[in-house]
Amino acid sequence: MSGNEALLVNSMVGQQADLAITRRGSAWYFTVCAIVGFSTLAIMLYAFTKPQNQRLFHYITAGARAVAFIAYFSMGSDLGQVPIQAQFVRPWRSRVFAAGTRQIFYARYIGWVITTPLLLLNLLLTAGVPTHTILATLLANEIMIVTGLIGALTRTSYK
Repeated sequence: MSGNEALLVNSMVGQQADLAITRRGSAWYFTVCAIVGFSTLAIMLYAFTKPQNQRLFHYITAGARAVAFIAYFSMGSDLGQVPIQAQFVRPWRSRVFAAGTRQIFYARYIGWVITTPLLLLNLLLTAGVPTHTILATLLANEIMIVTGLIGALTRTSYK
């Protein structure tokens, strides 16, 4: 077999959802992963052209992109996911006639918990925002992501 075999290789890792990533979806995640990986390297190389005292923003940006690289690699490999009972049926889906389970990538949320504070930190430091405002903004961001993950992992009609 040739090509992207990640879904086949990792199909035995944990439970699998009824509505899950396809081979094309996996290929898309790997494409994004490659773009993010190359841009991370480019940012790091560019950082080395700057004096040491001017590299902080480059390092923060490269760190956020490196974490995104790992998250996209995990999702493309069909890792960092969990099946969650779906509430609604998609009648146009020929494969699944009941609600079944849907794949939720918690790897995405783990990536967001790390990357979005770094990106916000870059933005807020550039804007010269006071430290207490930066901390409050980062806390609100973390709360937003955690509540999003809780919502994604919870089967309820209250969403």
